[in-house]
Amino acid sequence: MSAPELPKSIKCAVVQKLGSIVIEEKKTPDIKANEVLVKVEACGVCHSDSMVVLGHWQGLSLPRIPGHEIVGRVVKVGADVKRFKVGERVGRGWHGSHCFQCDNCVQGEVMMCSTSDVTGITTDGGFAEYTVCPWESLARVPESL
Repeated sequence: MSAPELPKSIKCAVVQKLGSIVIEEKKTPDIKANEVLVKVEACGVCHSDSMVVLGHWQGLSLPRIPGHEIVGRVVKVGADVKRFKVGERVGRGWHGSHCFQCDNCVQGEVMMCSTSDVTGITTDGGFAEYTVCPWESLARVPESL
């Protein structure tokens, strides 16, 4: 399957200041070699998303696009990504990434990675038409779901 033509801009729900979320138009994001661009089909709304809006996460930086319950389609893959291809249906949850190198990762405890990201909290999430995902944060989602 060939990559679809991407729009020049996308709509996102963004927390610009604590206490509110606004719809903005932003440039369609670029990806790095180890990342995947996903066209969002659906994103759940979780209580933690309201905690982002209210600023109840230590170290939260703004602006931030919330949303960590994402399902969508791969529309672009970085040069180093071997596991996913354009057109596949994928999901991304709370776990945003891991380094593969710290003691926890080496021991197979990637959820305890010393440099991990949290989707929608430390990195932008799925309250957008498209979202950038490190390949290791994704899981395939069956068409039947």
